[in-house]
Amino acid sequence: MTLLINLQSIKCLNETNELSASDEVYVLVSVANMRPTAPGLPAVPDLQVFSFGIFEDMDDDDEHPVTVNGQPFWGTNGTPQPIQNPADVAIVVSLMEQDNGSPNQYRNLVSIRGAASLTASLGDPDPRNRAARLTSDIGSVLNGIDLPIPFALDDDHLGTQELRLEGADLIDFGVRDRRMIIEGDGGTYELIFRITFVGTLRDVPGVKGIASLARIPGSMEIWWASPSGSIEVGFWYDGSRWNRYRLAPDGSAAPGTAIAAVSRIPQSMEEWWIGPAGSVEANFWYEGGQPTRYQLAPNGSAAPDGGIVAVSRIPNSMEVWWIGPNGSIEAAFWYEGGQWTRYQLAPDGSAARGGSIAAVSRIPNSMEVWWIGPNGSIEVAFWYEGGQWTRYQLSPDGSAAVGGTIATLSRIPNSLELWWIGPHGSVEANFWYEGGQPTRYQLAPNGSAAINGGIAAVSRIPGSMEVWWTGPNGSMEAAFWYEGGQWTRYQLAPDGSAATNGGIAAVSRIPSSMELWWVDGGGRISAAFWYEGGQWTRY
Repeated sequence: MTLLINLQSIKCLNETNELSASDEVYVLVSVANMRPTAPGLPAVPDLQVFSFGIFEDMDDDDEHPVTVNGQPFWGTNGTPQPIQNPADVAIVVSLMEQDNGSPNQYRNLVSIRGAASLTASLGDPDPRNRAARLTSDIGSVLNGIDLPIPFALDDDHLGTQELRLEGADLIDFGVRDRRMIIEGDGGTYELIFRITFVGTLRDVPGVKGIASLARIPGSMEIWWASPSGSIEVGFWYDGSRWNRYRLAPDGSAAPGTAIAAVSRIPQSMEEWWIGPAGSVEANFWYEGGQPTRYQLAPNGSAAPDGGIVAVSRIPNSMEVWWIGPNGSIEAAFWYEGGQWTRYQLAPDGSAARGGSIAAVSRIPNSMEVWWIGPNGSIEVAFWYEGGQWTRYQLSPDGSAAVGGTIATLSRIPNSLELWWIGPHGSVEANFWYEGGQPTRYQLAPNGSAAINGGIAAVSRIPGSMEVWWTGPNGSMEAAFWYEGGQWTRYQLAPDGSAATNGGIAAVSRIPSSMELWWVDGGGRISAAFWYEGGQWTRY
């Protein structure tokens, strides 16, 4: 797992026996990479010593710990590094009470003694034994034993301990805190070390459904369900790397559930997914707060393998639609200051249970929803403020793959665009301009798409659209359109790059860029980005 480890906080539980009114302490953390260079061979000496503090006015009547949130000491260069085995890393923590010395002097002393200890233990192939010896040797030298250089011991050594990593510390999401108590010279201190997972989006296999959004131009968010039913999240801020956390624990989601997400205002996000027993689960987040989960609809309300979609047509309202367990189209709306209100848009038998659903709001006072009928038709419902929902059939039975997906967008307020997978692997499409009739066309012929694969679309500028879909052999296929021109197809990733039953998500956070995520053949998340004037870059 790719991790960062840092000193998060320090708290005085009991002051030392010093005559001063309070303690002034600092922490030395010695880190050695103990991973063998080859099987059966011990790691060569590789030690770095980090200093944190001086922390002044440390008293046992302090109510709260001192937040350090110091630079990471693993990876040793300040960037995340993988740890395959807990024994591959030795971490030795020393607590000092300052009198007349300096942390840098003691850091240099520990560096010299620590390197000598690791050299002396080269004959021992067990990294745990070497770490124990390193801990003992560092403690001894700070107590004035076996000083390798002339040195005036002007500071008090309160204690040295090994922060021994365990299997549970090799987390694949979020953070984990480790607590250490150091006692010495009458004093007791609590140190909290934080382990943070910062692996890539490709670190968890078995993904199917994914969702994404950009609530502000300098940020992106992506959600997916793991095979164990957890909801995982990746987020990115301009100038930083992708980070991950777990939104909901194992057992929270149906396997391969679809996920819907919306940001109705820049400082908020909302997500919905199908629970393992057919509930509709949800979460909301407001800037400065924590994610908060709730249940929108109880068990038995949704088809576990059905689609779910959401829109926010105005900043103070949201709407969610999903497929019911018997093929109905279920829905709920919310207005600021009120409660969620459920209704049924289409009765049982209206939708393919495992089919897709898509929605868009092209203008603030209107919404449109599309879904796949049980026999492969494309069904539609539209709503205008002050009126009722009106249903019609856009394409007859046999037009769509029953287990396929739908993508939609509105690039300009007076137009709608829709794409779906045909029953023989074509990419079918429809456009509508205000005042005219819906018009069908075929974007890609039979055999161009996996019939159970994903499809996604985005319009980064009003005069352009881009569509991506999964090829029959796991390629990532695409097409773009610029106003006044024709659709142009290209292949973004070759055969074997994508799961033929996996999801695709796309976003354009700024007009000159697009981002795409898809599920690969191993159930992991692959991605690609594009900036105007450059080429697509995969990661």
